[in-house]
Parts: sequence; C-alpha cells; structure tokens
Amino acid sequence: MNLRPSRRRLAMEVLVKSNLQKPRIAPNKIKGLSERILQLLNVQADEVSVIFVSDEEMKYYNQTFRSVPEPTDVLSFPLEGLTPEGKRNLGDIIISLETASRQAEELGHSLEREVKILLIHGLIHLLGYDHTTNQGEMEAKEREVLRSLEKDSQPSSGFNKSEVKGQG
Repeated sequence: MNLRPSRRRLAMEVLVKSNLQKPRIAPNKIKGLSERILQLLNVQADEVSVIFVSDEEMKYYNQTFRSVPEPTDVLSFPLEGLTPEGKRNLGDIIISLETASRQAEELGHSLEREVKILLIHGLIHLLGYDHTTNQGEMEAKEREVLRSLEKDSQPSSGFNKSEVKGQG
C-alpha cells in the first residue's frame, strides 16, 4: 500500500472539544493533524469532531454504546450522508486522554504520539473500516499514515504528558 497524499489543502472544519482542565488542548494543532491524516488517506470531508474526555466520561460512552462497563482509548461514531447544508460530516471521535496517557507510558512513547495513533485509528473507523472485516488492511493503513506523519514532522498534537497525571 502506498499513500499518495492529495496536494490540495482541505478546507475542513474540525470541531475540537474538551471539558478537561489539563492538558490544555491546542485545537489548531488537532485540526492540522486531522487534515493531514485525511489528506494522506485521500479523503475529502467538510467536518469532523474530536472530543477529549476523562476515563469517567469514556466509561459512560463505552457502557452506553458498546455495553462495556470500562473506559477505552478511542470511540468513533461515523455519520453517513450529507448535512442539510450539503456538507460531508465524517462523524465524531472521542478520545480518553487518561487512557491515552497510560498507554503511552506502557508503550514507552509520548502522549503526543499516542494521540496521533488514536486519531488515525478513529478517523479510519469513520471511513468504514472495522476490526472484524478489515483488521489487516486497517492496521496497514494506520502504520503507513503514522510513518508518513512522523516523516513529515507535522505539528505536534499539543499535549504535555505531565499535565494528564492526577486529573480526575
């Protein structure tokens, strides 16, 4: 698989939301990262939402939508079709920064890298890929996009790992 990024700059609205005190979210960096990932995947879209939550909130979403009574790292909620304004909204991605921080520590890399991985994973889910029918293809796409991002030295995701600890 060889990614050939579109040369056009996407004019996309990335809605970034967080109720967390720390770490502070840099919406413009999340927007740039999301746009770059979609550019690498050659996907045109008008909107996507990225929501950062605590483990407690993530546990609620995971229980409500997947009947799993524990937090997870990322959930994706794809939208199909166009908005009434004729825009293509890919859907919503919810990321638990507490889980992301723990995973980054366990894997020995930065929170910034973990957020990139989760954002890639979430966006690929919004494009219709899932673990049961597209496992190998999905993982290959994730690895290739991450490699391209790291080669690009795209803007950081704007998280300070030390700010996440002790949050509640």
